[in-house]
Order: sequence, then structure tokens, then C-alpha cells
Amino acid sequence: MINFQFYLKKVLITLIFVFTMFLNSGISQTVRYDSTDIRVHPTNNSHQFEMSVAVSPVNRNVVCASAITDKPESPGIGFYFSTDGGLHWRGSDSMPNTVLYLAKPGVAIDRQENFYVNANLDPDALNDHKEYIVFYRFTKQGETWVMDLYDTIRNGGSVNPIDVDRNYLTVDNTPSSSYAGRLYCGWKEETPDSNISVKYSTNRGTTWLPGTGPTSDGIDISTGITPGYASRRPQGVNLQVGPNGYVYACWAMRKKSSPYTEYGIGFNLSTNGGTNWGTTYAPKYAIDNIQGIRNDEYDAIALPVATNSFPIMGVNMQTGKIYIVWVNEGVPGVNNGDPDIYIISSSNSGQSWSSPIRVNNDVGDAIQFNPWLSVDPINGHILISFYDNRAHVGQNLYDYYVAHSSDGGETFEDFPVNNTSFRTKEISISIPPFNDKHYGEHSGIAAMDGRCYPIWNAHLPDTNYSQ
Repeated sequence: MINFQFYLKKVLITLIFVFTMFLNSGISQTVRYDSTDIRVHPTNNSHQFEMSVAVSPVNRNVVCASAITDKPESPGIGFYFSTDGGLHWRGSDSMPNTVLYLAKPGVAIDRQENFYVNANLDPDALNDHKEYIVFYRFTKQGETWVMDLYDTIRNGGSVNPIDVDRNYLTVDNTPSSSYAGRLYCGWKEETPDSNISVKYSTNRGTTWLPGTGPTSDGIDISTGITPGYASRRPQGVNLQVGPNGYVYACWAMRKKSSPYTEYGIGFNLSTNGGTNWGTTYAPKYAIDNIQGIRNDEYDAIALPVATNSFPIMGVNMQTGKIYIVWVNEGVPGVNNGDPDIYIISSSNSGQSWSSPIRVNNDVGDAIQFNPWLSVDPINGHILISFYDNRAHVGQNLYDYYVAHSSDGGETFEDFPVNNTSFRTKEISISIPPFNDKHYGEHSGIAAMDGRCYPIWNAHLPDTNYSQ
């Protein structure tokens, strides 16, 4: 018999939950164990939002996380880590060299348990040009981590600067891969038509290829997709590595002009460690004719903050099956209704894709948004986390849900994992563009060996800050 036992430890910066499963044989039963919420880095003078989380591929108790912060004396990004499965955390709301990071920080951990963080940087402080992609490396030294590298992956220039935005970072942690340990970073390059660019590093981030330095723009992996740039633009890249070392990329194809609604999801892959892309399969759509929720205000009462439908991807490290999730207005293709979480999959490296399957199990007009996806590399279970107001329809009051699938994404059960419902409230800070209904463009979840760590921010009644 198969007996699933779920252990939930909740941690609040944010909230992080630990989710443990034990497998035997036979029919299926589910038992869940829930703990109290744990705040990662409590503070009473700043917001913490737009979080990322990663778990060690060799020790499920080692976790790192990052978030945008607006601490008055040093706004930037925070970095936090735990060595006991999320029970206790160390870190800071501001790292060295932080000055006004304007887009999501991304985190990754390699098999030597080095931590990596990247983010967007605006060197002009209050200028809304996100001109740099920057990179931090934290090397493990005993039971702590020391930052030993700070560098620039992409410099968009200061004269007529190129907007480089919506970055993502991942690492190849497959021991048998020909490219094991290789880091990959992707972002949106705001050329006249925009494109998704990717660079890789073979030496733990000391240098990045292709090119001779940060002024080189990486490899364009999105140009050539059809339908293309006449009415659409790519944005919101996500990168993952499969069990054979293939690198997969997906991104939103959104409307060229405001309100920038997402109409499709682009996809490409590299079979040789990021050196070439699209040589076998040109950039293509994983799915078209969708309706995202990219808007400054989806619902003035229930969701009065900026939202998006950027896709998130995961890979089963036993089968190589690829999964992509996003938020759609109603059924994809019909595109009329309340926002729901959908998933598609591919068993042939993205050559073809399944029909969409709805992840959330509610009925009625509830809102779901900001999903994140993680596929446990040991057991292949799919974990998807998202904000959900099914218990408070029509109100700005949310719970954080985890959806779990043990059958390859054919069916899901979902359940709330927070102790206290919370509001989504505009984060009003004097840093463009976060002074325009900003709440954070994503939450996060990371799974390893039967344990998972969802992470998100919550605007609780006892504080004026979103943490």
C-alpha cells in the first residue's frame, strides 16, 4: 500500500512549509501533519516580497531563500538560510553591494552546497532602467556560508541603456550529466523587439559565456517563434535542467502594448549545455491561445495589486517529463472566467504537449494567482503552491495553498497550509516600479526527498508590512 504522510512546518517572511512523504506499497491513503508558522527574518520596519527558495540536492535540511526588501537604511535584497529544515534561520535583509534591486532575486544550490543569488540592479537609484543582472556566490564554510564573489552577468550600459529584466537562475545538479555543476541565467533583453537571453558558467559563476564580459548580451533563444513579434513580446523566463543535462526554457508571449496580457507560452531547449539553442527544435509554443491575468489591478476589491501569468517549469528527474504551470482566465482556449492554475506536460523534450489540466479543486469564482512549481527529484511528486481566496470569495483575504500530485500531474489534491488568512496589499515604497500596486510577481516552492518548502509573503493584521 502507498501511505502518504504530510508533515508541514510553516515559516513566515514569508511562510515556508515542510512537506514530508513516505512511500510503501498498495492503495493510497493521506495523512497530514501541520506545524505552527515560523517567520524567516522578522522585522518591523520593512517589506519582504518577491521571494525565491532552493533546497540542497544532497541534504533536504539545508535551504536558502532570498527576497526584495525595502529596509530604510539599505533597500535591496535579503538572503536567508537554514540548516535544520526551516526551523531556524540566519541571514540579513540586506546583502553587501545592494542598491535598489528592481526585479526578482533568484536562488540556486549546487551539490557542494554553494549558494547562488542573482537579481536586477538599477545603478541610477531612482531611474527605472534595470540595466544590470548581478550575481552573488556564497561558499560553504563549515555550518555557515561566506560571500566570496559579487559580479555582473549582464551590463545593459548607462548611455541609452538596455532594459534587462525578469531574470532566472538554475544549476545542473545531475551527477551523470556531461554539464554537471553548470550554472544558467536567463532574462528578458529589451532590444527594439525584445528577446529572451541566456548565459552559462562552467566555473561556479566566476565567468559567464558566451561573450567576453558583461557587456555581451548572451544567446537569443526566443527570436523566430511563430506567431512572433508583430503583436507580441517575450517576458518572464524560467529555466530547468533535465536528467540528461538538457536545458529547458519557457516564457510568456504577452501583448506588445498595455495591458501586456499573456497569450501564449514559448519554449526552447539546449542539448549541449547552453552552447546552442533551437538547433534541433526551433523556439516554439508550448501552448497558444491562453489568457493570462497580467494587469495592474485584476479586481479592485478582491485582488487590488499587480499580477501576471509568467509560466513556471519543473522536470521529473527519473522520466525527463517536463511540466509548465501558469494562471489562466477560465479554461484555456475559452479564456473566460475566474483565474485558475493550469498545468501542461511533455514527455518528448518539448516536441509536443498535453492538454491543460486544472490544478486547483475549488468550485465557484475564487481567485488563484502567483503559482510556483517544484518536482521532487527523488520521488517525482509534483508540488504547486499558490495564493487562493476560495474561503473568502469577493474579499481581499487569502490563504496559501499547496497542490500535490503523485501520478504525474493527472490528478491533484490541494489544501491550505497557512495558520492565518492574510491580505494582498499594495506595497507602497518609493522605488520605481514598486510604487504602482506592487505586491511581488511570484512566490516559491522547493522540494527534495519527500520534503517541500513553499515560501510567500503575507500582509498580516499585526503589521503594516508585507513579510
